[in-house]
Amino acid sequence: MEHVQVHQNTCIFTDIPINQTWCTEIIGKNHESNNSQNLSYSPEHQVCYTCYFVAVNFFDTEKEDDYLHIHSVGFLIIYILGTLSILIGAFGLVTNVLNVIVLRTKPCCGSSLTALLIPLALCDFLTNFSAVFSVAAALMMHGKVSRGLEVQAINYYFGCVAYLARESSICITLLITVERYIVVTKPLHATQWFTVRKTQVFCAIVVGIVFLLHAPRWFETRWRKIEPSNRIPPLDGFPYIMEFTPFGHFYYEVIGPVYFILNYIFPILMLFIVNLLLYRGIKESSKMRLCRWSISTITNSETPLQRELAAARMFRWVVVVLILCQVVPILFGIFFVFKRVAYREFGYLIVVCYNFNAAVNIIIYCAFGKSFRSGYLSILKRKQVENSQPFQMNECSRRTSTMTI
Repeated sequence: MEHVQVHQNTCIFTDIPINQTWCTEIIGKNHESNNSQNLSYSPEHQVCYTCYFVAVNFFDTEKEDDYLHIHSVGFLIIYILGTLSILIGAFGLVTNVLNVIVLRTKPCCGSSLTALLIPLALCDFLTNFSAVFSVAAALMMHGKVSRGLEVQAINYYFGCVAYLARESSICITLLITVERYIVVTKPLHATQWFTVRKTQVFCAIVVGIVFLLHAPRWFETRWRKIEPSNRIPPLDGFPYIMEFTPFGHFYYEVIGPVYFILNYIFPILMLFIVNLLLYRGIKESSKMRLCRWSISTITNSETPLQRELAAARMFRWVVVVLILCQVVPILFGIFFVFKRVAYREFGYLIVVCYNFNAAVNIIIYCAFGKSFRSGYLSILKRKQVENSQPFQMNECSRRTSTMTI
C-alpha cells in the first residue's frame, strides 16, 4: 500500500469528505459498501491519498457531496469574492505605480521615509499582480474549467510570490513604524541611524529574513502524475497533483504552528505595540509643536518637525488598516493550523483583504498627506498639459501656413 500526502494546494480544490483519506480500492470507513461502483481498482497496488485538513464550504457544510456544485451558495460566494479580488488587484496595480512615480519624481516626505515607501509600494504592486493571476487560476480550478498542470502551477507559484510580497510589505511597514517613532521622539538620533543608505540596508535585511522564512515553500512539494489505475473520484480532472515531500511533511507537522506565529502573530503584535508607542510620541511632540507655532506663523513656512509629525500621523492610519485586514487571515490560520479545517470562502476573503490593503494606501496618502495630494495633482496637471500640447502645435502650424499664403 502506498500513502500519498496530498499538498494543501490540491486538497483545497478536491471533494475529499470528512474522513480525509481515499484509497483506490477502499474508501474510508464512513462510507457504505453500496458506493463501491464509484471506486477505481488498481490490480498492482493500493494507493491512499490523505489530506492534512478538511476543506469545506462554510455555507454548504450540510452538503458534503456538493462542495463545488455551481448552484451551491458557497460556490457563488467563492466566485463573487474571487471576482472582487481581481478587480481590487487591478486597481492596486495602477495605484502602486502612481505611488512609485510620485515618490521618485516629487518626494513628499523625508528621505529615509521615501526610501522605505518605494519598496513598500513595489511589494504591494507585486502582491496585487501575483494575486490576480493566482485567483484567476483558482477560479478555473474551482469551476472545473481546467485543472491541468499549467493552471495548478500558476495558482501555486503566483500564490507563493503573493504571500512573500505580502509578508515583506508587513515587515517593511513595521520598519517604517519604528523609523517614524525614532524620528518623532529622537530626531537627532534619527538623522544618524536612518540615513538613506542605512535605511536601504535595513530594508534589504528585512526582506531577506522574510525570504528565508518562506524558503521552505519551494522545497515542500513535488508533482505527481495520476495514472488511470490510481485515480479516485475526488481527483477527477487532475492529470497531476501536488504532494508533500518528506521535508514538507515534517515542516507542516512539526514547524507549522511556529511558522504561523512567526509570520502572522508576531509581526502584527509588534505593529500594534510600536503603533501605540508612535501615538504617544506624536502626542508628546505635539506639545513642542505648540511652542514653535509662533515661529512657523511668522515665517509662514512648515517646520521640519511639523512635516515629520504629519508623515507620522498619516502612516499611523496605514498601520491601522493593515492590522484590520489581518484579522481574517489570523482567524483562518487558527482554524487551519490547530483545527485542521479550511473554509474555502474565507480563503478567498483573505485574498480580498490582502489586495485591498495593498491597493488602499493611495487613498490614505491623499486623505492625510497634503504633500502627497499636491504630488498627485501635479502629475495630473502635467498630463493635461501634455495632452493639450498637440492641439496648440496644430493651431500654431495652421496660423503659420495662413500667414505664408
